Amino acid sequence: MTKIVFWSTWPSTPQAGLTSALPDDEIITVAGEPDLALAADAEIAFGGISSDRVAKLLAAAPKLRWYHTPAAGVDRLLDIPDFRARNIAVTNNSGSYDIQIAEHVIAFMFGAAKRLHLYRDQQARREWKDQEHDELRDQTVDEIGARSIGRQVVRL
Repeated sequence: MTKIVFWSTWPSTPQAGLTSALPDDEIITVAGEPDLALAADAEIAFGGISSDRVAKLLAAAPKLRWYHTPAAGVDRLLDIPDFRARNIAVTNNSGSYDIQIAEHVIAFMFGAAKRLHLYRDQQARREWKDQEHDELRDQTVDEIGARSIGRQVVRL
C-alpha cells in the first residue's frame, strides 16, 4: 500500500474519487501544518510550489520518493537540498494548460488591439465615444523563448 499525501489548494487538486480510483493506496489530506505528522509514511506527495511549505512537507515525510505539483515552474523547488540529497523525483503539469493559456493570450491581443479596456471603462461611466483601433492583420508576433505555451500561441 502506497501512502499519498495531498497538501494543495490548487483548483486542479483532485478532490473526489481518489479513494475509489486508488483502492490499494492510502490517501492522506493535509489541511495545514498541524496535519503534517500524518505524512510521516507518505511516499508520494501532491502540492504547490511554496518553497517554505514544500520544505516542511519534506521534513515531515522522510520516506517521500516522488513530489508532484500542478505548477509549471518547479525551478525554485530544485533549490531545496532534500530533493537532490534524497533523490526525490519532481514532476509537474507542464503542458497541461498550454492551449487554454495560449487562447487567453490571443484573446488579450485582440482585446488590446480593439481597446476593449477603454470601452469597458467608458461603459462604466456611461460614455459612448469611439476609440482608435488597431488591426492585427499582417502583423508579426514575436514569441521569445519558444516554450510550450509560446509554441501554442504561435501555432494559433
